[in-house]
Amino acid sequence: MMRNFKSLYLLGFCVVFFMVSGCAHTPLNLSYQPAQRPYKKHKIKIAVVKPAYTGSKIQQNMQQMFMLSAYGDPGEAPVNISLYNKYINIYSLKLANAMIADLDKIVASKGMIPYKTFDIYDEVTYRDKKNVDLILAPEFDFGPIIKNHRTWIPMIWPLNHIYWDHGSIIMAGKIRLVFYEPMSKEKIVLKDVDISSLGLDTTIPYSSKSDAEDKIINFLNKMYPQLMGRLAKVIDPDEIAESMSDIEHLKQEKE
Repeated sequence: MMRNFKSLYLLGFCVVFFMVSGCAHTPLNLSYQPAQRPYKKHKIKIAVVKPAYTGSKIQQNMQQMFMLSAYGDPGEAPVNISLYNKYINIYSLKLANAMIADLDKIVASKGMIPYKTFDIYDEVTYRDKKNVDLILAPEFDFGPIIKNHRTWIPMIWPLNHIYWDHGSIIMAGKIRLVFYEPMSKEKIVLKDVDISSLGLDTTIPYSSKSDAEDKIINFLNKMYPQLMGRLAKVIDPDEIAESMSDIEHLKQEKE
């Protein structure tokens, strides 16, 4: 009887250990190549600012959960806390770095002239503002909405208890492209793309903390080229060229 109990105990431990440990994570691979099509050349210089992550609600929710949670050690934090933290501090930065490089390529592929890239708008000097026609400063707030369930399993000393996290992630939000007149910072062209419009399944079930990380990375890897392709479609060089008279007028007012 005791031998059977020990065997069941060991089996239960192994099953739960497998569920919570997982394997090596899928790498984040944000790759995109603009289509090379013959566009009419426009002598429009555009500076690109690194997209700013504006998912403040996600960050506020994470901080509130940290305050209410009894799990002070990040290793004990449920998925909805640990994954929010990773998304805000790692994934959103990698997305921004990839997007600034690819938006610069898209500007060139559309027959316009990429000028320079900047980490933030305030880095654009007065001289740079005089030398460019527009500044593209995107913002994005898309990210995970996580509904996590933590299942606790009572164990015999010395483990006391173990747990695993499982639930679902909904990816939601949009990116906004804002083309500013450099001197006045007036909005000249504004385009929104919601990730729900890309035709992807934005509801992601997961069975462990490791599984949740892998699945959100897989989603971002799949979503990214489709998102950039959609942004390339909404950036219309002819529409921007039609705004050049407004841009010149605003520049003259500021000089």
